[in-house]
Amino acid sequence: MNETVIEKINVVAFDVTAVSGTISRDPADDSKVFTPGSVRYIDPSHLKVFAAARQQANRACRNRGVRFLSGWAVPDNAVDTLVAELNPIAEKVENAKAELVTKWDETLRAWQELQPQVAPYKGRFPTAQHVSHQTGARLSVYRIHPAAVDSSAKDGIKTEVDGLAGRVLHEIAQDVQDTWKPGASQASQRIKNLLGRLANKCRTLEFLGGNLGATASFIDEAISRLPAEGAIQGADFAVLSGILTILSSPEKMESMSKMVADSGLVAAEGLFVKLAPLPMEVEMKGEPLFMAETSPAKPTKPATSTEAWAW
Repeated sequence: MNETVIEKINVVAFDVTAVSGTISRDPADDSKVFTPGSVRYIDPSHLKVFAAARQQANRACRNRGVRFLSGWAVPDNAVDTLVAELNPIAEKVENAKAELVTKWDETLRAWQELQPQVAPYKGRFPTAQHVSHQTGARLSVYRIHPAAVDSSAKDGIKTEVDGLAGRVLHEIAQDVQDTWKPGASQASQRIKNLLGRLANKCRTLEFLGGNLGATASFIDEAISRLPAEGAIQGADFAVLSGILTILSSPEKMESMSKMVADSGLVAAEGLFVKLAPLPMEVEMKGEPLFMAETSPAKPTKPATSTEAWAW
């Protein structure tokens, strides 16, 4: 096992828990009337804050670490910054929990008035005390000190540590794939924020090996080649497409980083252009980092109220 790497790893675990807002239906229910599923006992909008906090914490951890054991592997030089980001999220969760517990009975009654069909199930709805016990945020930071034991079992910690550099590349590729899909012909300047986060992640986790430092240098150089302002289009967009093509593939990133490490950035300069299929059209899911031509939107029906049944 690479003891040097182990000594530099802090495991940061952050967990947000909350009640689901649903209960299962009674198996004794008449199957002619009820189908299998669950019953919402509370307006789900009251629980959104906990899901949002969980996502925010995961983004913070993913930006500075890589999945490891029950949490995230984070180096010494990044753990304090990460904890400083997570503490306000934990505080937000605790404040939301206090408000939810205080108004629990009132919230249940309001939902029953809005959805009277749930009334037969109210005897099974959780109490405020149960909600208080099941809801909250937990942050822990620890190190691992594996000890040799006489066993024929495979050393799982060694396997995990040896695969961390590769996992970083897979997480980067997943982030790009989750954000990038066909559909546009130019990008906004905000795409640089994504590239910057990916470069910083590689730089932070460089101690894991796998030429992650070279990957960070490549991304930095790629960002510097993009225009400083305005839409990214034309030849610049073709370059950006090549960058994203590489970053969406762990195998391409590995080849590129080895080329940078062995021969320098100059040797890798043409790689993203070579790999970019032209013409390339891409867009970003969610907020429009990439812009596509769109036709006028069709009128939509007003949103209906949330149903009591959760399928």
